[in-house]
Amino acid sequence: MYFWDKHKTIISYYELLSGAVCDRYELTQMEYDILMFLHNNPQNNTAAEIVKIENQQNLMCPLR
Repeated sequence: MYFWDKHKTIISYYELLSGAVCDRYELTQMEYDILMFLHNNPQNNTAAEIVKIENQQNLMCPLR
C-alpha cells in the first residue's frame, strides 16, 4: 500500500499546483491535462492518438 499512498499524494499535489492555472484560464483539470499532454507529445495530436497513448500509460499506472 505504500506505493499507492504516495501515488495519491503526488496526484493530489499535481492537481493543487495546476489548480491556479485552471482557475485563471477557466480550464477543467481534464482540459489542462490534455494541453500538457499535447505540449509534451506534439507528434500525437489527434484524439485517437491521445486515447491510444493514455490507454498504454494507464496499463502501467491504472489509478491515474
